[in-house]
Amino acid sequence: MNNAPTNISIDAAADSTEPVVIKPAKVITIAESARAINGNPTVTKSNHLVRSLSALSKNEQKLLATIISKLNPMAPQAPEGTRYRVELGRNEIAQTLRIPIQNVTSFITRAAYNFHATPIQTPGTQGTQKISYINIAHQSEYDPATGKFFIELHDRILPELMNMRRNFTSYRLSYQVVLSSKHALRLYEIFKSVGSEGYFTFILWDEERLNESLYFMLGLRRWDEQSGTWKSKTSIRDYAMFRNRVLMPAINEINKVTDINVEIFDTLRRGRSTYSVRFKIEDKTRNQVLLRKVEKLTGSSSNATYLLAKYSEACVQRNAELMVRNMATGSQIKNPPAYLTRLCRFDMAALPDKVSPVADDNRLHKDVRLFLDRILLPIWSGLSEAAKAMLADHGLETPVLATEFRIYSQALKNEGLRSANALIDKRELREEINRFAGKG
Repeated sequence: MNNAPTNISIDAAADSTEPVVIKPAKVITIAESARAINGNPTVTKSNHLVRSLSALSKNEQKLLATIISKLNPMAPQAPEGTRYRVELGRNEIAQTLRIPIQNVTSFITRAAYNFHATPIQTPGTQGTQKISYINIAHQSEYDPATGKFFIELHDRILPELMNMRRNFTSYRLSYQVVLSSKHALRLYEIFKSVGSEGYFTFILWDEERLNESLYFMLGLRRWDEQSGTWKSKTSIRDYAMFRNRVLMPAINEINKVTDINVEIFDTLRRGRSTYSVRFKIEDKTRNQVLLRKVEKLTGSSSNATYLLAKYSEACVQRNAELMVRNMATGSQIKNPPAYLTRLCRFDMAALPDKVSPVADDNRLHKDVRLFLDRILLPIWSGLSEAAKAMLADHGLETPVLATEFRIYSQALKNEGLRSANALIDKRELREEINRFAGKG
């Protein structure tokens, strides 16, 4: 008999003697994420987080990756006190993790608890043995009646997931969730964190270089608080056993089902023991010419990797070309990685000129550019084909849009950007545009 509670809600502050302060939460639902963000579900983490130790189970790590894929890693982190609350449905959890739907309740019950009870262990600065802990969740809740799982991400983990500028790792969620072993899942992340093709060396174990030590990152050695020493959590005694039991099975699976090929190129010994392993890592899918082009354009290899994981090559190519054209005509781009990311997010290069905020006739007029960028773009994917065709022909002269633009432009002039943006109800505007197009 399943003795799991029918409803679980866990709050990180439940055992605290301090008064609980209710803070506002930014709710990100699956439907809103799908409308707001174009592209493949992509997991993006800081390299610091990737090179850490997580004691979560294989499926719990996959669930956490699914949650992370709902965030926009390039967005600035919200002001202090804001929480991000992600919602997942029972069916998505079952399909993504490939578990029977009747097992979702018992799995989520354990996962919700472990997201509070099992913090991620992160290495300190090189040359020290310091370990820090990152909490995952403030609160988790699963409601079997609606089949909804909610999680509010902890303040400690948000800087590792948002406002990414450099030193981060991106990969498509679809490549991670098909891996069947915990070691393959972790090694895939670790190998992706090197950022490009080539030869890369990882240490087996060095307590002063934990962020390079495979035994630490894979959880084969962990810090024991009671004894104050590192202890082995496995029967693996030497490199030969590690290679045969952990490394090669994981590499074989990674090579078979993901976007990279990995092979052991060489080993380095210290005394009679193997100290480090040198790997050759190749990307099976990525256009290396386009990758280098985007790296040069944005000045960020991490951003280039993220864009080619998140979006199709065709999308990245045409928006990179659009960025080059805009720069050639005098556009001052303060943050090239963020600029190209936004171009790709809404695929602005594929937009009709009359509705594109970066088209020549629009970007020189502040009110037009901001209205298209802040009001129309977020609802574009929710418009019918007839509505899109209507706006492509008439742009802001479309009657239903012209009225809203006049209101927005006046508010922008008199009250400022924030007030103008808040004045327009985008959901109502989307529905009104679709109704207007349907009448035609």
